Amino acid sequence: MTGRPDRAERSLEVDVSGYMHNKGLSAGLNPCLLYPQVAARDASQGLAMRSQQLVDVLKSVVQADVASQNSVIQFYMTHNLSGGWEGWLQTVFARGVFSVDQIADFNREVPYTGSALRCDLWFQGGTGIWVELKTQRSGAYVNTVADFSADIAKILSLAAPFRQANVLVALAVFQLSAADRNNLRQIQIRGPSGALNYWGWNSQRSAWVDVSADILNAPVGVLMVAAYRAP
Repeated sequence: MTGRPDRAERSLEVDVSGYMHNKGLSAGLNPCLLYPQVAARDASQGLAMRSQQLVDVLKSVVQADVASQNSVIQFYMTHNLSGGWEGWLQTVFARGVFSVDQIADFNREVPYTGSALRCDLWFQGGTGIWVELKTQRSGAYVNTVADFSADIAKILSLAAPFRQANVLVALAVFQLSAADRNNLRQIQIRGPSGALNYWGWNSQRSAWVDVSADILNAPVGVLMVAAYRAP
């Protein structure tokens, strides 16, 4: 692991001030709401590529926030406010998805087709895009990884033809604890079909580092993004 941003991460980097100037946006606009413009991809692209794109958007959104002096995430975590920041992140993440894909429609808490279960975020972009996105609600909240694991189980409970025809992703953002390390490792051991990855934010390198292969030794306290992408 070099800790260097991969190609997808580099493509998501943005000069906020330049972007605002080019778009004629007000200098008072919260830079956390600005995202790099990535060329929209054709709706026929592979589901795996589109699901990875969602992960890249989330990492970019979180990175932009923690780099800000007015970080929403750091504010809520530091003040240990029980109201949480999950709704904020879901909304800002959705805005980022519109920047990188051809999205015709969007809604929240939409029932999965043929199921009573609901997703956190739904996009229509030629293919249905269904996202579960959880956060650590406060500094004292300890069940984010359990929430993430439950979202994986929810996705895997859906009918196989539906999973194969749609983009389905479970995501989580949280501050890593010792218990989280063990619980994340247990998810790996259970081996859900699909792609499962964990990234830790390295503030010294200002980069996400993939710690999936050594999750038990990841530093406690690091900000994490966990992602599961259905096959």
